[in-house]
Amino acid sequence: MIRMLLRVLGHQYARPVRRTVALMTTTAILEGLSYALLVPVLGALFEQDTAAARPWLIAFGVAVAIYAALRYVSDLSGFRVGTTLLRGTYRRLGDHLARLPIGWYGPGRVGEVSLLASRGVLQAMSVIAHLLTPYISAAVTPLTIVAVMLAFDWRLGLAALLAAPVVAAIQLWTGHATAAADAERHHRDQQAAGSSNTSRLSRCCGPAAVPSNASACSTTRCANSSGPPAAPHCRRCPASSACPSRCRRS
Repeated sequence: MIRMLLRVLGHQYARPVRRTVALMTTTAILEGLSYALLVPVLGALFEQDTAAARPWLIAFGVAVAIYAALRYVSDLSGFRVGTTLLRGTYRRLGDHLARLPIGWYGPGRVGEVSLLASRGVLQAMSVIAHLLTPYISAAVTPLTIVAVMLAFDWRLGLAALLAAPVVAAIQLWTGHATAAADAERHHRDQQAAGSSNTSRLSRCCGPAAVPSNASACSTTRCANSSGPPAAPHCRRCPASSACPSRCRRS
């Protein structure tokens, strides 16, 4: 999805996104490495040697502080990059919509554009601002912990590696189920938006203004109340400000 966004928006947005991803990856690796410092701390505490545990505990606190600072910077960078991409997406979307012919804007298309310009764009940009950091942490931090476990005890690391396919399979199944639910909700939202727009045309221009070929009628400007209809499937439009402009002759 990130590659698709960068391909649509252009190369000028690629550098800040890659820099943000690299910063988030570094933060996740540091989080995994910080857990390695718990091994000597716990070992010294189990042996009731608090003096030996003190320097490792201080090192662990320093690592956690560095991780917190990097996490704050990476989250802030994600918000800024998401805002920049949001402005670029709206600009590119507006330029593209301005180049489309009037006949393209049927009732169904108007609903699709409304959803895309509101919920669709915001959800896509929220991935970088809100979901990219947890996603990278969920993928990179466990791998770092497994590497640390292999360094301390290969048997613990091997047990963690054997459990990795099960966890990956569960995540894939959950992702497919979520994607199917999102697709169904998106389809229902499009249907609802298209039905609302068609009903508005029917109220303004009359039932005959929205026949089976509603998209053709929606792109045909009806005559005003004093003239003949502009098309056989459109009625005269009442002189009302509530009537859409595409139902009246400008």
